[in-house]
Amino acid sequence: MLELYTASCKTKLLQQTLFKENSSKVKKDKIYEMYDTSFYCTYKLMDSDEDKNYMYQLQLLDAFGLKKYNDDKINEEITSIHNKIKECSQFKEICKACNENENFKDFKMDEIIMLICFFSFDTFDLFHKCLVDFFTHGYILEDATTNMMNAFSNVNKPN
Repeated sequence: MLELYTASCKTKLLQQTLFKENSSKVKKDKIYEMYDTSFYCTYKLMDSDEDKNYMYQLQLLDAFGLKKYNDDKINEEITSIHNKIKECSQFKEICKACNENENFKDFKMDEIIMLICFFSFDTFDLFHKCLVDFFTHGYILEDATTNMMNAFSNVNKPN
């Protein structure tokens, strides 16, 4: 069973690596260099929850250019991303949708905390697409904005 799991993960990682090597790069600025937008988030496409979780962890590290988890570096990069994206009107819309959700109302529009939450398992794939759009076009495309906003309107409300 472990051999199948390992083979499955290796296959997915190989696919990711091949895509990454063949993808075209947009001219990089300092922020873009630290956050890797050259891959698709595929962790939710894995067959088992265990594989999904493992691939999420790998892709999160990959996005931040890390080999192992480093909370300080990730928080530093999230702050840098926030400084770059905070004036983006689509980002503001996404934050507003998050704030309107009952589960997130205590954030009181703290965009840094929201941004950290956007990198959670549930929304990392959607927010990664937002960042790809932002770093490529200077704004977040409508479909990515809508998908993120819908993610917060579809979150179960507490009992």
